[in-house]
Amino acid sequence: YFARLTAYLVTHLSKSHYAELVQRPIATTMVVNGLTFQLAHNQPERSTGHDLYPDERQSNFDHLAGDADVAVYGHTHQQIMRVSQRGQLIINPGATGQPYSPYAKFMADQRAHYAILTVDDAGRISVDFRKVDYDISLELTVAREQQLPYLDLYEHLRRTGFTSTHDQDLLGKLNAKFNYANEVRRFFGMQA
Repeated sequence: YFARLTAYLVTHLSKSHYAELVQRPIATTMVVNGLTFQLAHNQPERSTGHDLYPDERQSNFDHLAGDADVAVYGHTHQQIMRVSQRGQLIINPGATGQPYSPYAKFMADQRAHYAILTVDDAGRISVDFRKVDYDISLELTVAREQQLPYLDLYEHLRRTGFTSTHDQDLLGKLNAKFNYANEVRRFFGMQA
């Protein structure tokens, strides 16, 4: 599944865009009006794992914050704001294309979720969580036109928020139906 989507993205990005993406760091810091921000997808040294889900240990969030004043991450796609044990601000703005919540009533809200952080000249921060409607049907039309692999799974994801990435039986059937495994082998130059 991920190999096929990777092949799709690599072949659909411009060379300059792809070159820019592969050069980006896994984490970065920036200073805005005296506040140091730590920006990472997940933890600063890795992009995967479950240790920043909202109910995980405080020490995981303290590690994320490090020496920054504000840590911003995204991996869980769930809007949260909390603090480290030292009082540093930790924010997950949510996701504009795949918001998540373990709570069913909130999971049904598939609007674009994001946050606006404002730092005034004195270094005072304001956080404004937002959720806005957007045309999911139009997004799916574009996906069809662009011949996105696993289109049915993507449509299910965009309409419900639920992924099928761990349903090995379903993925196996789709891989066979659309010959995705052979496409991946060809793309990555692998022997069958």
